[in-house]
Formats: sequence, C-alpha cells, structure tokens
Amino acid sequence: MKKIFSIKLYVEGLKRIKLPGIAAAIAVILLNALLPLIEILNSHRRYDITGVIGHSVTSVEPYEFLPFGLLMLAFGAIFAYSMFSFLNERNRSDFFHAIPHKRICVYLSFVSAIFTWMFAILAVSTGLNAILYSFSQYHSVNLSVVLVTPLVMLVASTMVAAFMTLAMTLTGTVISNVLIFVLVLLFGRTVGQIFVTALRELAPIVKYGDSFLNYLELEFSLPFKLLTGEGFDNTPLVIYTAVVTLLVFAVGAVCYVRRRSETATKSAPSRFLQHVYRTAISLPFFLFIVLTAITDGLDLSAQLALLVVALLVYCLFELMTTKKIKSLVKALPMLVIPILLSGIFTGAVYLSRNAVLNQVPTLDKVESIGKQESVSYNPTYRELRTNDTFIDSDEAKELVLKALERNVEQIRKYGNTRGWVIVDEN
Repeated sequence: MKKIFSIKLYVEGLKRIKLPGIAAAIAVILLNALLPLIEILNSHRRYDITGVIGHSVTSVEPYEFLPFGLLMLAFGAIFAYSMFSFLNERNRSDFFHAIPHKRICVYLSFVSAIFTWMFAILAVSTGLNAILYSFSQYHSVNLSVVLVTPLVMLVASTMVAAFMTLAMTLTGTVISNVLIFVLVLLFGRTVGQIFVTALRELAPIVKYGDSFLNYLELEFSLPFKLLTGEGFDNTPLVIYTAVVTLLVFAVGAVCYVRRRSETATKSAPSRFLQHVYRTAISLPFFLFIVLTAITDGLDLSAQLALLVVALLVYCLFELMTTKKIKSLVKALPMLVIPILLSGIFTGAVYLSRNAVLNQVPTLDKVESIGKQESVSYNPTYRELRTNDTFIDSDEAKELVLKALERNVEQIRKYGNTRGWVIVDEN
C-alpha cells in the first residue's frame, strides 16, 4: 500500500540537512548558553567583591531567555532550501520523482525532518539554559518562560521554513528560489502596510488599535515582532501564524505533487507564472510611488527616480531569472499590468477613504469622549476609560461631533489636516 509518510525518507531527510543542522545547533545552543554562564560568573564576582549574602532575584523575560534562538528564523529558510535543493537539478529531480513513493510521502517526510531539526535545537537550548540559570544567584526563570519562549520561536521559524519550501516548489533556480521566497514572505505585508499608511494619511480619523487595518500591517507578523523583542505574549498572533504556516505547507504540498521535473533549471513552471512573479515582485515599488504621491512626501523629481527604480526591478528580475535579453524584450509590454494594478490600488484607497469619512457617528452612538494630548498615539476607548479620561456630557459630545464634522469637511476639501478629532465608537 502506498504510504503518505516513510521512516526511511524521514531519516534520509535528517541526513540531507545534517551540515546546516549541526551549524545551527552549534550557533544557537552555544550562543544562548553564554548568557547564563556570564550571569553565573558575574554573580560570583559580585559576592566575592561585596561579601553580601542577601540579594534580589530578577526573573528572566522571554526576550532575554533564548535571544539567539531567533537565528532559527534564518536557519529555517536554510533548512528548507537544503532539503529541497534537488528540485533545481534535473537529474536529481527525476530521481526523487521516480522513487517508489507517492510525492506527498516524500514531501511530508522531508518537511517532518526539517521540523525535527528545529524542534530539537530549540528544545536542547531551552533545557540547557534553564539548568544554567538555576545556578545564578540573581536570576530565575519561570516555567511559563521555559515553555512559551521556544514554542513561539518554533512557530515563527517554521513559518519561514514553510515559505521557503513553497518557493522551492514554485521555481527551479537558486536566484528565483531566493527572490520568490522574499516575494511570498513579504508581498502581502508590504502591500498591506502601504495601503494602511496611505489610508491613514487620506483619512486621519480612521481608528487605531482596534481596527481591522492592524491585521494588514507589517507589525502583525510574528517574526517581525520577535525581532523587536515582542510577540511572546500575543496568543492570537501566535495562533494566526501557526494557521498560516499549515496553510502554506499545504499549498507547498499541492505544488510539489503537481510539479513537473522539467521545472528544474527554469525560473518558473510556465511563462504565465513568470509574468505573475515579475509583476508581483515589482508591484510594491510602483505602489510606493503612489504612496509618496498621496503623502506628498517627495517632489516630482524624486518620484521619477522611484519610477526608474521600479522599472529596473521589473527588468532586472526578468534578466536575473531567465538570463535572456529576448525574454526581457517580450516582457516589456507586460509593464502595463503593474501600472494598471497600481491604478486599481489607488482607487481602492480612495474608496476606503470615502467609506471612512462617511462613518461619522451620530450623537446617540457616542458613549463618551476621551481626552488626548497628542495625535501621535491614538488610544482605544477602553484605555481612555481605564485612565478616567472620558467625558459623558451630552453637550460635550455634541461639540466634539461638530468639530469632527468640520475636520471631515476639511479633509475632503484640502486633504490631510492636523489637529483632528478622533471618535472611537464602542
């Protein structure tokens, strides 16, 4: 009976990424272990100098426990590339496609091997650090930190590995592997961030904090949050990342099963997908021009320079992946696609702006008014109420709503305006 998982292929997968796995183990485990060792030495030095037995104990925060565990974000991509590198070579690709196992069996066995290496490295590093910190007189580690920190890092690293795996199944050369990996990893977040930034510039009364727009921003990304020392206590973000990871692995499985061996050494399985890749990777650069035009952040000459950059990205991608001038010449007429998509994007931003400006609440829908000293930070209604900075007076509500309506009219006539009133319905 055909199986969907093979122990032999799983072991073979473990061996395939042995070298990067050992390198990751040395880097992550040893570098993380240095931190508690330094604390142990410092604690003994403090005691030798002061002779004081009593001392305060500080709990180690999640971002301090395994900081070098973040290296697994990079190693996750390296593991996936090393595991599926045979897809770039025709002979080896033919071999793995010809072995007496279902393709889904090969895929799942190899993906399991990638996950095993990452899990093992983080688990060993976690156990070693927990033991070492137990010898420190000035630091302690809570069980929640020991359990949650490596788990969150594993979820984020696995997501990066999933995107690289998907990129490997979509392309057949090293350059295209890397470029498509960057594309699938960042495209959605980049376009979302540009959209939110443009909308908030055109409609500054848009809500912050509780708005669905936050889910489109770059900050709603677990790897990004971890790199800034946050995200360990954001359960919804961790769950979202885990779900996305599973979906990406599932898409990668479909692409691997349907992939033709002939894709090896080619930048894309078909000419159509080559157009899609080229358009998608250059589109954010065209959208950035739209953003600068909306925000008046750059003058015309600077915007023309950005247009040149966008065109270069479009052309260089084609040259780097196909290495054929003839292919570039054929691709030039397709420049109209990212330009049209930029126009559609601009229209979507202005439609969203109008929707936001048309949502000025009536008096009966405003529960209270919050006082805010600065527009650089927009607190939610709950935060204002918690801080006792709210007003329930109907007269005050009416005055604020009138001010809000004036602000909206100003925005409609003159664009962005400062000193606006922000109303957060609840």
